[in-house]
Amino acid sequence: MKGHSRGLGRLAGALTLGLVATGCGGSDVSAGAESDAVNLNRCYGADCGVRAQSLGGEAIAAQPCGDVEGPLADPVLFEGIQPGVTALAAVAGDEGSVWALLSEGGGRYGYATINLVHYAADGTRLASQPVGEQSEHSVLRAAVAVDEADRVTLGLYSSYAPNADSEVTEVLELSSFDGDLNLLDTPLRFRGVAEPLLQGGPGGSIWLAGRAQANAFHGVVSRISEREPDWIQTAVPASGNAIGVSGLAVADDGTSAVLAGLTPRWSGTGPNILQLGIATFDASGKPVWTLKLPTEFTPGFVPALGGTAQGDLIVAGAVGEHGSQLRVQQFSRQGEPGWAYQMESSSVGVEVQRKSGRAVVSAGNGVAVIDAAGETCRRFSVAVDEESMAAAEPWRSDGEYFLAVGSGLARFRVPE
Repeated sequence: MKGHSRGLGRLAGALTLGLVATGCGGSDVSAGAESDAVNLNRCYGADCGVRAQSLGGEAIAAQPCGDVEGPLADPVLFEGIQPGVTALAAVAGDEGSVWALLSEGGGRYGYATINLVHYAADGTRLASQPVGEQSEHSVLRAAVAVDEADRVTLGLYSSYAPNADSEVTEVLELSSFDGDLNLLDTPLRFRGVAEPLLQGGPGGSIWLAGRAQANAFHGVVSRISEREPDWIQTAVPASGNAIGVSGLAVADDGTSAVLAGLTPRWSGTGPNILQLGIATFDASGKPVWTLKLPTEFTPGFVPALGGTAQGDLIVAGAVGEHGSQLRVQQFSRQGEPGWAYQMESSSVGVEVQRKSGRAVVSAGNGVAVIDAAGETCRRFSVAVDEESMAAAEPWRSDGEYFLAVGSGLARFRVPE
């Protein structure tokens, strides 16, 4: 088992694949519906036309994070993770169970099959459901979320064009499953959003965010309950030609925040930088405030957003000439800049623990753990070897854990 953790430094989240969805069907819906798909490219039921308060501020100097203290404790590996299997994304539910998207095998046409897999807390594989298969000329964006009823929602966005001169066919479907991965209802079909991000929120709702299709200069965020959008908000500042919508956070009271790139595609002259913006919305989808981050980030690296249960936000993004540094900064619920740390890292990712407010940040082949007040930044490696596995304790409900994905899938306990 030594060396098994190679590539496990990335936190679980949404992903980009070369896939095409299989076995999906549409469903008639009412809110904003056109044909058999909900149109997410127009505002609906969310105080449409209300302008958000525009905030500003100066850049905060970042402190260096500490040295690596050692490996994390209590690693858990998951059944069926072997050579040729890649963990693409994962999300944890109640009682320690985990849902993961795995790329496995050769498939019917020599391409890997994408399976949605449900695991028990101890890593035992409980159920598996194929949801897609790799194919030429296609791209699929996939995301998973778990609601308060412990149902998993899978988001699959596929685009297909046989050649550069053909019209692109785009489909976004959301499908919900129970713990045995039985499909709970007909998949919901949407149009107007690519690269979906999903998050389970209060009351069993699912929040959906993404960039608009056809490189439109805005993003979209929507709350979906009982299989219909409660509201759709398109007042999400975003550039259609650079990094699109890359982060979504939802507080316990239903307020949401979206992170997006604001700069257009680089023309080849002048400075090549990435400017990021945060847009926030109340529980009814009404815009609250927007903030253009003063920091210049490095293009080519997808930034990440995490949020606390109270609505404070943490942004992680690559900085420096070659993106070899990672900047992590906190912003309050009101948009006020807080603490900031910087560290060497080749990866970008952040997950905020709902109970403690601590941030777990991808940092190369390890993680950095920042306390809720931003007073300490501790670094740890995530190596999984025979010694650490032999000393691992079972998952316990009072502990805090995070998932790491890549060439494998593992869970680690966050140190006290």
